[in-house]
Amino acid sequence: MNIREIARLADVTPGTVSKVLNNYPDIGEATRKRVLKIIEENQYDPKSNQRAKSGTETIRVALVTEGVYLHIHSIYEDSLSIRLHNAGYSIVSFHDNYFAQDKTEKLLELIANAERDKVSGIIYIGGNFDRVDSAEFSKLPCPTVFINTVLPFHTDEAPYSSVTVSHMETAFDQMRCLIEKGHRDIATVISSRIDNSVYGLRANGYMAALRQSGLEHNIENFIESDYQSDKAYCNLLSFLNEHPEITAVCCQSHLNMAACFFISEADKTCLIFPYFSF
Repeated sequence: MNIREIARLADVTPGTVSKVLNNYPDIGEATRKRVLKIIEENQYDPKSNQRAKSGTETIRVALVTEGVYLHIHSIYEDSLSIRLHNAGYSIVSFHDNYFAQDKTEKLLELIANAERDKVSGIIYIGGNFDRVDSAEFSKLPCPTVFINTVLPFHTDEAPYSSVTVSHMETAFDQMRCLIEKGHRDIATVISSRIDNSVYGLRANGYMAALRQSGLEHNIENFIESDYQSDKAYCNLLSFLNEHPEITAVCCQSHLNMAACFFISEADKTCLIFPYFSF
């Protein structure tokens, strides 16, 4: 009997069973009693289970996050940490800022850390490796999954797996939606003009749509937020006050969109609708 079997019998997630065992307060009383009853009926002893595993080598997974201050990346990290823990894996975590280092050097550092810590798998969130020689990826010492990472190629032969959004194409369609609705003066809230993550791909998609429609002047209306909602709010509000001709705002992320909501509540004279984010 293990934690997953307890969860199946109780019709809950392994994470819920773990919370019950550790006496977390955010579990409903009925759920707690049901889980504890199944544990008692099956004479499940988590300490005994841990002792049984102590004779075997623990599988270690490296969880690496670039741009950890991004809310969505924090959600990925929290969810994956819980799932890996419940599956019995040991987690080795690395955090880094994607602006700070040459990307080939960063990849080689990742490989060295993975070999040093003898990890069996790597989950990498964020970052940009599109200018790294594809041959360098063959040095990865274990199965690797990249999430929301800009990579040099996406083929079946790639020595890794990846999960991502079509950022540039989706951003292009996002901007085209505003243009097709007749807007000709559009402000766009982005992270930074030097951002080389997936958010940089989104900015490229916006620019491509504007250029295709002959609206290049709007590229001057790109407002930087540096992933900070308060900065997005202040910069956007100031820009709208200086540019009353703006009829729509295109938002690069949920943080930017939050700034639009705050401005619409604070200053009804600001015409910022429609605004879009993804």
